[in-house]
Amino acid sequence: MAARRLAVAVALTAVLFGGSPARATAPPAAVVAVEQYRYIPGDTTGSVPVSTTAIVHVSQGGKLFLANVDPSAPHTLTGPEVSFGVYLFDTPYEVGTGDMAQVGGVDKLKPGTYPFMCRLHTNLMRGQLVVEPA
Repeated sequence: MAARRLAVAVALTAVLFGGSPARATAPPAAVVAVEQYRYIPGDTTGSVPVSTTAIVHVSQGGKLFLANVDPSAPHTLTGPEVSFGVYLFDTPYEVGTGDMAQVGGVDKLKPGTYPFMCRLHTNLMRGQLVVEPA
C-alpha cells in the first residue's frame, strides 16, 4: 500500500511539475486520488472516511487529475449530465488501478460549485468541485 502511494505521488509530481517549466500565469493543477471507494482531494493517505463528501478546489482555468490507487475497481470523476451521455466535465475513460487521467472540461468552467460522482459507483462516491476565480 505504501509503495503504491509513493508511486502515485511520484507520478503526480512528474505530471504536475515535470516537463516544461510552469508559467507564472498558468493556474495550478489539482489532484484527486481514489482509494477504497473514496475521493481524497490532494492526498493519498486514506484519511477521508467513506461517508464524507469530498470537496475539491481548483482555480478557474486550472486542470484537475484523477489518480486511482484503489486496487478493487476503476473509477471516474464525472460532473452533471448536460444531455444524454454528455457531461459538463468527466474523465476520458474509466481510470484503472495505478492510472491517472486529466478530467476534461474543468478548465472551461466558470467560478462556482459543481457536484460530481463516479459513474460506476454513483450511490457511494460523490463530491463537490469548487472553481475559484483566477
